[in-house]
Amino acid sequence: MTLTEMLLSADEKIANTLKKGTYKSRRLARVLGQDGTCELLITELAPAKINTMSKTRSGNNMEMYNRICLEGITEPNLKNPDLLKKFGCSTPLSLVEKIFSLEVAEIAEAIIKLSDISPEEQENEIKN
Repeated sequence: MTLTEMLLSADEKIANTLKKGTYKSRRLARVLGQDGTCELLITELAPAKINTMSKTRSGNNMEMYNRICLEGITEPNLKNPDLLKKFGCSTPLSLVEKIFSLEVAEIAEAIIKLSDISPEEQENEIKN
């Protein structure tokens, strides 16, 4: 059976299914007044979406990482208006920065890894 034949018999819904995962956040646990870690729910992002984020950044990796976190963290919902108000943030990106601080880069890397993009591929996409 050829690959084309195999694809024709495959379940096309699988191609649209995004992988889910977790990240154990020390910073979120601290914000919640807990010891240890607190699990975030994360989801993969399409490589094209990550590539777009890397091209539209203003020359700084932290902004790109913040955007990846905003799109890749599914719980907590960082776009929730009540959360924005509670933490005194005008935008979801500022909420990401406030809650996760320097842990943003680690979380973004976990989302990138879940998205099946190696660090080398990410560097190449950012450079191009």
